[in-house]
Amino acid sequence: MFQNQSDPQNFPKLHIIVRTDLQPRDENGDYIRDEIYKFEDGKIKKYFQQRQIEVSHIKSVPNASLLGDIGLLSNTSHWKSLNTVADIFRNSPEKKSLQGNLVNGEALKDLAEKLVEQMNKNEWEGFGDIYLSWEKDICRKSYENLVKPLLKLTSDEIFESMLKTMEKFKEKCTLDSEILAAKAGLKEAVKAAKTREEEKARKEREKSKKKETDGLLMRI
Repeated sequence: MFQNQSDPQNFPKLHIIVRTDLQPRDENGDYIRDEIYKFEDGKIKKYFQQRQIEVSHIKSVPNASLLGDIGLLSNTSHWKSLNTVADIFRNSPEKKSLQGNLVNGEALKDLAEKLVEQMNKNEWEGFGDIYLSWEKDICRKSYENLVKPLLKLTSDEIFESMLKTMEKFKEKCTLDSEILAAKAGLKEAVKAAKTREEEKARKEREKSKKKETDGLLMRI
């Protein structure tokens, strides 16, 4: 599922939210943690450490219209359980991807939707592919914003900006393959710009020389 990531520092944690009107067997979630570790396929046990699994309980909301009226919902018994889960998310550490990129805003929404889609398909093996493609997407956007604008500059301007630009790029993109590709691309851009500039200078010299020759012929 996560290739070569058996114990990474930023490995995702599992948070189980149980929606029920029944009284939980325990408040700390030990019963739920023990039960999911008994699943026959062993996927949970293999990829998530039991002590790091968070378990929360929220009450079912029988009347869906309550969800559209926060004022009314806040006066019900459901509000406390919802608030408890919300507090857990608020106090959680900053979310990071496997490679260390911060996960927030639209990026977190996009990742969550893709992961839910894979879970609904019961395709756990696809989790690793989602994370990798998501990491590459972060790198792609960073390349568009930071590196690509340099490609329009002169060879000297690209060369002078390369170091600072790559430092900023590495803050956003942590995939070695993408970093190396961006660096190689900038080096190629310097060569290409140099070639264009030399060709332009050559044509200008030829044009200037032709102009001088034409001027001499006219005097003769």
